[in-house]
Amino acid sequence: MNEKFSAAAGSVVAGIDVGGTFTDLLLIDGKAGGKVHIAKTPTTVENQAFGV
Repeated sequence: MNEKFSAAAGSVVAGIDVGGTFTDLLLIDGKAGGKVHIAKTPTTVENQAFGV
């Protein structure tokens, strides 16, 4: 996929995908010129909020 995403200056956009094995996180930081941060962590089945 080759799409362009942006966040308005001063805003932060977050995307979270909780899966069965991993939780993926994406953050677009409009305060830092649209810098993108990506993280992956194991999903915690007993409480999925721990992975986030």
